[in-house]
Parts: sequence; structure tokens; C-alpha cells
Amino acid sequence: MPESAHTAQSLATLEARPRCLATIRTQVAGERTVVTCRGELDTGAHVLRPELYAALDRSVTGVDLDLGEVAFCDCGGLNVLLDLRREALDQGKTVTVRTCGPTVGRLLDLTGARELFASGRPGSPDGSAPDAEVVPGPEEQLRRMHADRELRLDVDQLRRTMRSAPRPAAPRYTTAPSV
Repeated sequence: MPESAHTAQSLATLEARPRCLATIRTQVAGERTVVTCRGELDTGAHVLRPELYAALDRSVTGVDLDLGEVAFCDCGGLNVLLDLRREALDQGKTVTVRTCGPTVGRLLDLTGARELFASGRPGSPDGSAPDAEVVPGPEEQLRRMHADRELRLDVDQLRRTMRSAPRPAAPRYTTAPSV
């Protein structure tokens, strides 16, 4: 027998939300804070926002993310990282991806987000060599904010397309007329 609507549990309750399968560790390194993530950054990663924002607040120029031990990352995890980046831009700081494994790297490449987390440091295309930090000017911050917004729209449209796309019909096989 179906459950009545007034007894159904809301999806907004804590029990219905996915649990976080990731952990983070922070370490202040000069003017920047290094955040090392482990586990899975998925829809449950939203609970990491307060700790990530606190790491950003403790830094002078921004946060360097070490995502080398992240085994899985989906759009939910990417949104957490993009939110951190937007908060950093609001504070005149940056968020860079120092290292990442193939799973996160593929997601960043497929969504075009890798450039949003580039180091901006001369001589360190992969962000691993901590040279002098280049803090973007107001025009660059505005450009990045627009790119961030467009990326979010693209990801949202991709999700909608994937949910609503018709499945391809099975191929039809016909027999050739006999001669």
C-alpha cells in the first residue's frame, strides 16, 4: 500500500542527504593554505564548505588544493570547489589545483574548469612549483567570475540534457530481397 503524502519523509532531512565520503587536511604554507583532500568528492561534499571557507580565511593570498588522493569527483564535488573559488575571488584571493589524479583531471578537462584553477604562476604550468603568486586584477577577476558562471550554466545544461535525452532506438535489421 502506498505511503500517504503527509507521512512521507522530506528529502531535505539530514537522514536523506548523502553522507560525505571525503576528508580534508589543511596546512598553512607561507601566505597560502594547502588543502589536501582524500576520498570521494560527490553530492555529500557540501558539508566540507565551512572547513574549506575557514582554510581560505586563514590564508593571505589563497588556497592550493591537493586532490591527488581523490578517487571520485562528480558535479556535486566540482560545485563545492567552484563555490570555494568564487568566495576566494570575492576576497581577492585565488584557488589553485596543485595536484590531481586522473579522475579529477578528467572532470576538470571535460567541464573546462581546469583553467579556472590554474596557478597563474610563471614557470609552473602544472601549479606544482610555488613561484611568486600573481594576484589577478579587477578585470581578470571579473573575467574569471563570468567564466565561472558560464561553466556552471554549461554543467547545468549538460545535466538536463543527459536526463532528458531520448535513448537511441535499436537498429532495424531487414532482410535483403531474394533473387
